[in-house]
Amino acid sequence: MRPDVILIDTESPGRDVMEQVVLVSRDQPRPIVMFTDEHDPGVMRQAIKSGVSAYIVEGIQAQRLQPILDVAMARFESDQALRAQLHARDQQLAERKRIELAKGLLMKMKDCNEEEAYTLMRRQAMSRQQKLIQVAEQIIAMSELLG
Repeated sequence: MRPDVILIDTESPGRDVMEQVVLVSRDQPRPIVMFTDEHDPGVMRQAIKSGVSAYIVEGIQAQRLQPILDVAMARFESDQALRAQLHARDQQLAERKRIELAKGLLMKMKDCNEEEAYTLMRRQAMSRQQKLIQVAEQIIAMSELLG
């Protein structure tokens, strides 16, 4: 069962509750709404850091529930989109570094300049219908093999 939203109603969210929130958020990310009587800003920050989408003090009131859920879901979706963008950027940066490394290795092996090395890599990628990162990884692997 995969709920759309996880609701937690607790008087005071302790360490055990926060650990459970982290586990749930890590394995199956879902919007989490925590209803509590705890006013402590430090506890609230820890709850948000643990994966809580909405931290509501003063308990559950029926007329407030739907707007709270809507906001929690919207915030969760926004956070997930930002995380996906960050992951994509991190991956692009890692690929760029590997391509630059391969280009440097190729420059040494072929005694060519940066532009020529990049052109060789692009041509190889196009002729084999591969991504540039795949060609870069092959160059790096070959360099490691040959020492």
